[in-house]
Amino acid sequence: MIHARIWPHGNQGRDLCTAGIQYTEALDELLDVTIRTMIDYDSDELLRQRKFADPNDLRRFLDERDKALIEQVKTLEAFRNHGRRLRAYFVGLQALADAKVQESAAAAVEDLSGSVTAANASLARSNHLDLNEQERAYLSKLGGLVAKGVHAEAVRKALVRDAAVIAEQLILHEKLLERLRGILEDRYAGQMDVVRNQKIRKPYVNAAESLGDEWKADRAQWIRSSFCLDELTKAGEAIRQMRFIWAGILQGEQNVESVQLALNDIYAFTQAVYTLHEADKEKED
Repeated sequence: MIHARIWPHGNQGRDLCTAGIQYTEALDELLDVTIRTMIDYDSDELLRQRKFADPNDLRRFLDERDKALIEQVKTLEAFRNHGRRLRAYFVGLQALADAKVQESAAAAVEDLSGSVTAANASLARSNHLDLNEQERAYLSKLGGLVAKGVHAEAVRKALVRDAAVIAEQLILHEKLLERLRGILEDRYAGQMDVVRNQKIRKPYVNAAESLGDEWKADRAQWIRSSFCLDELTKAGEAIRQMRFIWAGILQGEQNVESVQLALNDIYAFTQAVYTLHEADKEKED
């Protein structure tokens, strides 16, 4: 079961780091459950196809599906990798805010900043994600937004340097999720149809089959999962909102509760996918 986070309160620098860490963890959970359900759904499709296909075509079917699925999973795993680098940056920034020996901590954060910068370039290049003029203008202003007196001096210096680097990754996350949206919608819509046909409709129309609490529970799960695609839209909007919240936090104009509201939509989608995945585990052959 996936739960929204309860947010601790502390000084502004620590809270900012907490917000960044929680965002990357939410993204990682979303991508993890998405990868697992995509693989399971694709395998189920192959099993259904195998029953009706010409045996001479089976090798080709499997090879084609393997190639397509590997590319999709490779993209999602790369997405997760970049999110984990971003998490490492915020963990390092949190250590800098608390560090007694700030010189070594600052050097570590600078190294992590370089790692995130390299990840941004790799993510953009491998997925052909280009920033438009408006997005580049937004990034160019961020370093000057870091408020004096709001963040500890060591953290403020790091943020002046890295504000645009972090925001660029948030933009790339937004673009990549939008790129994947069509694939995800097809997978979840197909999976919901299978759950309904195999676990709800098929036993219901069989008058000889006795139905009880298990059927009711399956139907309740499917009904709840029917909002999955709506939650996908909200998750995408939440990731888009994160970069504007980021700008506000840099200036000390927004608190971490605004991040929590955005992340709750990501968690809701993740939970919807998880519920659908659980409902799909015991389908009849």
